[in-house]
Amino acid sequence: MLASLRTRTAQCYDALFKGDSDRTTTQNEPLMDLIERDSNEGTAFLKTVMFFGGLGGILLGLCCTIFLGLHWERAAYCNRPLRWWLMVHCAMQLLQAPVRLVFFAQMQATENDRGDIKACVRGFTKSIAWQMSRKVSTLSSGWFVLGIVWVLNSAYCKECPGLYWLCTTVILATVGRIIITVTSYYYTFPSRRSPEKKPQGATEETINKLDTVRYTPELFDDPGTTCAICLSEFNEGDVLRKLPCNHCQFHSDCIDKWLLRIKKCPLCMGDVDECSSSRCKHD
Repeated sequence: MLASLRTRTAQCYDALFKGDSDRTTTQNEPLMDLIERDSNEGTAFLKTVMFFGGLGGILLGLCCTIFLGLHWERAAYCNRPLRWWLMVHCAMQLLQAPVRLVFFAQMQATENDRGDIKACVRGFTKSIAWQMSRKVSTLSSGWFVLGIVWVLNSAYCKECPGLYWLCTTVILATVGRIIITVTSYYYTFPSRRSPEKKPQGATEETINKLDTVRYTPELFDDPGTTCAICLSEFNEGDVLRKLPCNHCQFHSDCIDKWLLRIKKCPLCMGDVDECSSSRCKHD
């Protein structure tokens, strides 16, 4: 009898919380994108979000349930149905909390056993429980916005003043959880916030050491060649700057200003100290 009950419980658990972990069946899933990007950082982020999200949902739901049980009749006098909003909101949080905690437990167990964390996340995100939780989360977002509107337009209720403040606390707690999630993401994936390096310019001393040539119609293969920076046609006798990569399709003044900002050739983007190309027939 007991063994049969355990078997049925395990079967129900597998049916609800375990899906197909085959890579070919995975659709676009944001959580898998995190794991694919960086397995260790993605796992740490998901575990943090799932644990505190599940624990917070249970604590918040229990507190609100106790309050509503004690003050349900008095809360009916509020000019907005805040008691119903609070009840439905807490119910949706309580529905999602076990799924998040089970997700956390599965990832923790997979890490302890040194298993395939990607297969674990892939399988869980394909499970019935997770798919239902995602739908409830979508409904919860819309319900949350409705609650904000009701709270902002509700009047002070003498019969049950605690209802307004509890709803406000729930809203602030939800906003706080969102902030914590964003902050956790920010610090878990530091590479995402690393600023791009600003382009470095060459020194005037380096620029002045570069060779110059005088333009003649025979200097380039193509007739009517223009300056690659100002796009003006060269006139015979114009002073051109020749870069180490042998590109010299620039007025000296134009390329000097360019190199002060970016020490790379505008044509091949090679560093003025490390270029190798051959376009100028001057050599």
